[in-house]
Amino acid sequence: MDFAHASIDELFTLARASEEPDAYWACVTELQERGGERAFELAGVLCDSIVAGERCLGADVLGRLDGFAAESRPVVRELLTGDDQPAVLAAAAAAAGFLHDEQAKERLEALVEHAEVGVRFAALHALVRLDAADGAPADAQNS
Repeated sequence: MDFAHASIDELFTLARASEEPDAYWACVTELQERGGERAFELAGVLCDSIVAGERCLGADVLGRLDGFAAESRPVVRELLTGDDQPAVLAAAAAAAGFLHDEQAKERLEALVEHAEVGVRFAALHALVRLDAADGAPADAQNS
């Protein structure tokens, strides 16, 4: 997909309207790579949405938003601690892992016991990323 002429706002709109995972992730990846204050602001607004899918989108973008890791961590942590929707928890857990958010570690450890397999998987994967960032082998969880 060619997003060269799409604005940040248009990319968020396309991602929100997308029914195809490939199209959704293409928009998210483009937003992450472009980065910028506008992408950070809109992702943060979406993290406060009453719509779970929009909160997921916000977390997905923040997880790898170029240049905004420090600002994104508390927003993602708020989703991890304040949300109860499994899809949102999974997206926030993945984002926390990509952001190497050590302050989220305790919550991620608790989410490994979540009833939903997608949340457990995302939390475990995030913990592996945190361990790898600390210098431990990425496959240390498998031993």
